[in-house]
Amino acid sequence: MGAGRRRWAAAGAAVLAAGVLLAVAVPRDGDPGPQLRSLREDPLGRYVPPGGRLVRTDANDKESGGMFTKPSPATFRRLFAIPPDAGPAAMQDAVDAARASGWTVGAPLGDLGSTGRKRLSTGEATMAVALITDARALPDDVPAPALTIGLEHN
Repeated sequence: MGAGRRRWAAAGAAVLAAGVLLAVAVPRDGDPGPQLRSLREDPLGRYVPPGGRLVRTDANDKESGGMFTKPSPATFRRLFAIPPDAGPAAMQDAVDAARASGWTVGAPLGDLGSTGRKRLSTGEATMAVALITDARALPDDVPAPALTIGLEHN
């Protein structure tokens, strides 16, 4: 085999190896890993506050890290617009729903919200429920108050 053919063969092998690495390292869209799936499927991950309207969902699958990235946990966060007079009641309902679905909820963080922990089938997770009353902290199309529920795999 000539030098030119060896170079092309080596280049082809390198491209193939890079493609295999990308296929393994990059998750497929629409196919969450087990940690994100466990957060989404938890009753608190499906919870909707009374009178609430889901306005945003942010979901990130776990990244295992690598040469240029550090590991990050799977997260699942949802933001709900709630009726103007329902803020404290909506937050309490969410905390009650968390307890009812097996979350160990800590003491309230004043008027801000609560945090908690739960053992899922895929490992430990934490949750935070918060009431946002300042419209400047919300997207333009979301009026205050809003309720956010965040779940994170540890």
